[in-house]
Amino acid sequence: MCLALDSGEVMYEERGVGRGSIAYADGMLYCYGEKGTLALVRASPEGYASVSRFKVPHGEGQHWAHPVVSGGRLYIRHGDALVAYEIRK
Repeated sequence: MCLALDSGEVMYEERGVGRGSIAYADGMLYCYGEKGTLALVRASPEGYASVSRFKVPHGEGQHWAHPVVSGGRLYIRHGDALVAYEIRK
């Protein structure tokens, strides 16, 4: 869901990866759904624009951790696994 900060008006709603957690970096949203899908989405008030998505392949159990972006890497924890993806241009 995208909300206008000044008014609280709903700009649009999109199902995307469903319920989960999100991180923001360099104009992009890293959306991690509780079913294990991670989507890269352009942050825009005009609409939902998914750039790419994939299923997190490592770990076991619930996909409840928050994605973290630091030092040009995206970190995802799933159960006892921690994976790092290089995301620098």
